[in-house]
Amino acid sequence: HAQVSVYSAAGKEARTIVVFQDASRHDVIRFVQLCGLVLHCLLDRMPVAQVGGAAVAQCPDSGVMMDEGFEDDFLLELEDDWSLRVRSALEAAASEHAASREEGLGMLATWAATRPDARAAIAEGLATRPAFLKGLLRQGTPVVELYPLSVVLKFATMQDAAALGSVKQEVVAMQGQDLPSIVATELGAACASLDGQAQGRSS
Repeated sequence: HAQVSVYSAAGKEARTIVVFQDASRHDVIRFVQLCGLVLHCLLDRMPVAQVGGAAVAQCPDSGVMMDEGFEDDFLLELEDDWSLRVRSALEAAASEHAASREEGLGMLATWAATRPDARAAIAEGLATRPAFLKGLLRQGTPVVELYPLSVVLKFATMQDAAALGSVKQEVVAMQGQDLPSIVATELGAACASLDGQAQGRSS
């Protein structure tokens, strides 16, 4: 759920400030996407000021009428757009901030494990980011990031092992490390899928 606060600044240049806060933190990826879409709509309709390098929409006193069902309609539409959701999660997973990386990888792992219709988009998204994968598949990556990544790889390679063949060497190398059993099990399943794809291609 999003908490929305509206502030009016009186004076020579009256303006309205709308603040969105993620109240539940249930799905930060979709919350960010929703806020981005709202901001895009505002920027299309209102004059813009620059504040600290960020674009801020200046709302006239008349305000903007929003359909009360706007958020629900947007989220329902987003449910079917796995490419968009996966791209946003991957961007979070590649963040410099640990909390964002954990959030993004956690979302990807949840979708991969529970939403079969998302796996093709996840495999495709990972295949276009080999450097990102290889950066995480290395010694020193914290388990809190490595475990969800291993879950993602297990299901993504089951979906499309051919697309992820470029990271097989890194997966095999990781298996040689002293890994927690929960990580080793998931990476083992991913490696088996990659091996099966390679054998099928050579036969």
